[in-house]
Amino acid sequence: MNGMEFLLNEVKKEKELVKDSLIIFIANGGPAIINFAVNLMLAKIFIPESFGIFKNITYLLTFFSSLMDFGSGVTLTKYIAQFRVKGKEKIGYMSRWFLKLRLIVYSVLFIGLFIFIKPIAVYFLHDASLSYLVIFGLSIVFANIFSILPSMVIGYENFKLFLVSRMTASFGSLIFGVGLGYFFGLPYAIIGFGFSNLLANIICLKFLSEKKSFSKDGGSFNLKKIFLKFSLPMYIFSLPSSFGSAIVPLLSLFFSMDLIGQYSFSFLFYAAGLVIPGALATILLPKFSRLNALKNDKKIRGILMKVFFVYTVIVIGGIAGTLLFGEAIISIIAPQYLPGILFFKALISLGLVSGYLSIFESYLTSKEMIKEVALVVLAQNILLFLVSYILLKNF
Repeated sequence: MNGMEFLLNEVKKEKELVKDSLIIFIANGGPAIINFAVNLMLAKIFIPESFGIFKNITYLLTFFSSLMDFGSGVTLTKYIAQFRVKGKEKIGYMSRWFLKLRLIVYSVLFIGLFIFIKPIAVYFLHDASLSYLVIFGLSIVFANIFSILPSMVIGYENFKLFLVSRMTASFGSLIFGVGLGYFFGLPYAIIGFGFSNLLANIICLKFLSEKKSFSKDGGSFNLKKIFLKFSLPMYIFSLPSSFGSAIVPLLSLFFSMDLIGQYSFSFLFYAAGLVIPGALATILLPKFSRLNALKNDKKIRGILMKVFFVYTVIVIGGIAGTLLFGEAIISIIAPQYLPGILFFKALISLGLVSGYLSIFESYLTSKEMIKEVALVVLAQNILLFLVSYILLKNF
């Protein structure tokens, strides 16, 4: 009887794992598809130069915001999950501590952006008169102050609310970003994106308040050890991922906004090419982690090889389709970007091939090889930047 109960418990755990993985898969893949559609609409609404400015500002301010994280999101996810089991009274103090930290570092960021607003416009947008767009972009920075709230929700394992938050950001971008951009122009599209992200973050507040996540009842404890030994190392290892948002702004230092617009349109498809391998990695990670706990490396490698084989079929089909029908597709959906057809074909192909690395990252993560994951992501972004620079230089 005990053996049967054990077996039933294991099956139940597996079902829960699959269910949670599916929700996370939808939470990552669904918004990625919607965001792709949103950016495609904006690319059609704006001329290439305006679209280049829009993407440059959103990427630049997103990158600056990521530098202000200091590992707070991942720390709250991990330790809320841990303290729920033992030490619930610590959650309130920890949450307030990291929120205060974000308010301080983001205040410094706001001051810095105001001081250097003209140089930012000159060097990144090549036009000092566009500095007002940076001010509109501060809405994106403000929204990111509260991006720790969905991370806290994951700590409570409320994956459904996390899904709602992600979908709110995506549909909000569709309604406010595209809507305001279409009727009122580029500055209001930027505000629309900032407002959508803010709404997606604060939608988590009701649940977190019910859980007394910011309660002052628990008193204080020494957070320095957690911050120094976990938050900061995780922040450092996550920086290579943040550099992905800096690629378009870095390229804008060397090339015109019209060219950046052509590139940014094709860059959408590079990101789209990573949706499938990213989704596969999300699903594989918990499975690999469980098998790693059982020390079943042989089965892990076997699954990895099978996934690589299936993904290779996708890569071959995707690259062949891009090379054969790429020009026809662009001429239908956005003919103003036909001059950048070379970017389109090259970046989609690179995105599909880079998918192997995304899948492999799930294997490294399951082995807790965080340094190796950071190096793989860094190599991936460096390769993307170098290929992009060469393409733009020879345009």
